[in-house]
Formats: sequence, structure tokens, C-alpha cells
Amino acid sequence: MTFFLDIIGFAIDGLRSAKVRVMLTIFGVAVGVFTVAIFVGFGASTEIFVRKLLSSDRLLTCTMVQPIMPFELRRNRDEASDGVDILDRDKDGVRDYPLIDEKSMEILRGIEGVKNVRPLIILDAHLKGLAKTEEEIARESSNVESTSGNSDDPEEPPANSQAPSAIDEAWLDYMKDIEDLETISIEAGYDDKILEDRLAHGKTFTGANADEIIVSPATVSDLKIEKQSDAIGRSIDVVVGASTFTLRIVGILGDKELPFELYRMMNRGPKDAYIPLDTGRRIWNESKMLFTRVIVRQQLRVEGDAEFYAGAIVTVNRAEDLARVEDEIASKKFASISIVKIMDFIGMLSNFLGWFFGVFGIIAIFVAALSILSTMITAVVQRTREIGIMKSVGAKGSTVMLVFVTESIIIGALGAILGLLVAYGIGYFLFPFLGNLIVGAVSEGQGNPVLDQETLDALLHFFLPTWLWYGAPLVTAGIAVVFSIVPVIWASNIDPVKALRHTG
Repeated sequence: MTFFLDIIGFAIDGLRSAKVRVMLTIFGVAVGVFTVAIFVGFGASTEIFVRKLLSSDRLLTCTMVQPIMPFELRRNRDEASDGVDILDRDKDGVRDYPLIDEKSMEILRGIEGVKNVRPLIILDAHLKGLAKTEEEIARESSNVESTSGNSDDPEEPPANSQAPSAIDEAWLDYMKDIEDLETISIEAGYDDKILEDRLAHGKTFTGANADEIIVSPATVSDLKIEKQSDAIGRSIDVVVGASTFTLRIVGILGDKELPFELYRMMNRGPKDAYIPLDTGRRIWNESKMLFTRVIVRQQLRVEGDAEFYAGAIVTVNRAEDLARVEDEIASKKFASISIVKIMDFIGMLSNFLGWFFGVFGIIAIFVAALSILSTMITAVVQRTREIGIMKSVGAKGSTVMLVFVTESIIIGALGAILGLLVAYGIGYFLFPFLGNLIVGAVSEGQGNPVLDQETLDALLHFFLPTWLWYGAPLVTAGIAVVFSIVPVIWASNIDPVKALRHTG
């Protein structure tokens, strides 16, 4: 033990004799390790953040199913000069990839392990305002009758005037109706129990086909109702695809956030209002001018008046069943996306980016290793006389070699530790800052908070993998030893007589 302590002491004394050169070499190693660590750490921290955020039972047992879009299919212009997607039609010219309709959902319900299937119905609507009460309607009717008796005969339109078409009138009326209206997003069929747990006032729906709606506090404010509880029982008119529907407010959501849902994130975040499932089905199918419906119809090349949905939410009994169920969904020619797939993709992406940028760090470490080689060569040249004295008093060549190897190990290990500490210190503050910045930008874009600040702060922590803490010093020390082999062997073979004559 005393022997090794003496070796370490000689090595430290040697490093002290060239402080500036050694510190610069250590700094070079630290830069390389820092580059590797900061990117690997950001990748690992992002993956952990996403996994914690998305690891609820609801998300791990749920997948969003959509029809396969024609643009996702291969094109074969040699067989189809008109540009029609070959895989989009069977040999009889009929669409080969099914839509999400009631028949398709029955097929999905028949898959083993599936607990529930519901259509994904999200309506882009416009808030027309509070519906008129019976008293207001009766009062307006009496006013119309009293003024109609005094009115003159209506003027005949000019002979050369041209009456607008029914379609033009419909679109003009629609655009006129929504010009100054607040836009709201309505979801149909969301979990009644979760909604009930989040209610500040009122109750959940009385039935799946009830003309009822649960709204957010912001929607109540848009209705110019000062006291939220006064909105319960009032009816509102909403314009959906040029059609007006009257819905009665039965509940108002509180401040408690709804659980994170993948499909909701992909459809512009939390919704302003919720309606029963069958009510949503009816409104979706009746709203022929609904923008979302028109776009989906064009994307899927739907012809005729076929009833369909933009997608479906499939819930399985156990998280372990999800991968198998998604495979069966794919075999039935549907596309699906789930949190499990996204987490796997994010994991691969973060690892790829971590190592991709880590390559630059490895290059920096290699450059630092060359500086270690230069440092050790310079040390041997400057300490030639010292080596001669050590050998003249009985030190073996292996002892001299061990001293210089220890010096290179110390340089490599200290550089790695310094790089890791700096990377962790910067990441500790930078990762939460960037996370808040990105989530804030997404929330602003959606118009709704993605996460409350308390949850976000609890999840945003910078993390360096354990293997990096242990592996980086060992690897850099090993690289330092490899690159110092030549000067170390040279030092061990120096002739003590010639070394004592050295005056450099």
C-alpha cells in the first residue's frame, strides 16, 4: 500500500510541476465529456419526462384508431396512369381500406382483449349565445304580428335581378352567422365519471342522447353570465357546420385539469365543452357543412352520403394486451397510434440524438487524448534528469512507467469528473427552463394549458444515467493510458547516466 501511495505522490508532484499545461489538458478532456454528457443527459431526461407524463393506466390501455389515408399508400403510376392509388381499391374498384363507421367499430369490439370502442367525435363549433326562453319567443311573436298588419306590400325585385342559388345562400348565411361568434371545441362521449369528478357546478348527462352540454368556465364567461351557477339549466345555441343546435347546460367544469389524453393533444388540446356520445353522433352526421367532416371526406375520398367518423378510441382490458390488439387492428387495415408506440419512438429518437451529438464529444475527447500524448511527451523531456535520479537510486523502469501512467489516469479521470459536474450543473437549470418554454409555447398555441405548473415542475428534472457517472472517468482514464503508452515506455527505458547529463 505504501508503494502505491508513493507512486500517487510522485505523480501528483509531477503534475504540479506543470500546472498550466496539465490544467489545459484536463480542460480539453472536460469539454469532450461535457459534450457527450449534456446531449445524453437531455435525451435521457426527455425520455423520462415523457414516460412519467404518459404512464397512466388510461393511456397505456388506449389507442386511437384511424382509417388509412390514401396518401399513406404506395403509388404505382405504371399500372394506374390516372394516378389512382392501387392499394386504395380492390380488384372490383371498391375502396379496400375501411372507414371508421358503426360496422367497423363492431369489428374492433370483436377483437379479444378490447374493453370498449367509441367514435372520436370532436366538433368545431361557434357559440351563438343563450337560447331564447319561451317568454322571449312569445313576446317576439306578438311583436311580429302587431307590425305585420301595418306593413305595405313588399316591393317586387327588379326584373333584371338574379336570385342567388340555394348553395350560395346557405354559405352566405353560414358565414354571416359565425362572423362575430366565439369558436368552441366540443368533444362527444368522454368518460362521464371523470367529468363528474371535475365538475364545479351541476351534474353529468341524463342520457347518451340528451341535448345537454357540460361547459368550461371560459365558455360561461363568453355567454356574459356573471355567476357560473346561474348558467345551469340555461340553453345555448351552437352553430356546427351551418346548422344550429340547442343544448341545455347541465354542468360546469372546475379548475381541476382533465387527465392527459393522446388524441386530445393531437386535436388541439383540452376542449371547451362536452356532450353525450349519441348526441355527438347525431350532430356529426347532420352537419353536412362541418369543416372537419368535409376535410376528412376529401382526404379519405369518400363518395356519396356514407356515415363515418374521423377515428375511434379503443380501450383494452390490460396494458399487456395493447401491442397484440394493435397488431390485430393493423391486420384489419386500420391505422392506430398509442402512447406505447410514441414512447418507443421517443426512446429511440432520444438515444439516436444523444449518441449522434455525442459523436462530436467523442471527437473532442480524441483531440484531448492527443493533448494528453503531447503533455506526457513534454513531461518526459522536461523531467529526464529527474528520471535519471530515480533510476540511479534504484527505481526500476516499471516504477517510472507506473508514475507516468498514474499521471495520465489522473488527468483523464479529473477531466471526466469536471465535464460531468459542469454538464449536470448546466442541465439542472437549463432543462427545466427549456421544458417550461416549450410547454408554454405549445399551451399558447392550443389556447389551453397542457399541464399545470406544479405537475410540470415535478416532472422536469435533469438526469445523467448512472452508467455515465461511472463509465466516463473509466473510459477517459483508459484512453489517457493508451495515448500515453509511447512516452511512458520511452521514460522507462531512459539510460540513467545519460539522463543525469541532461540539462533541458
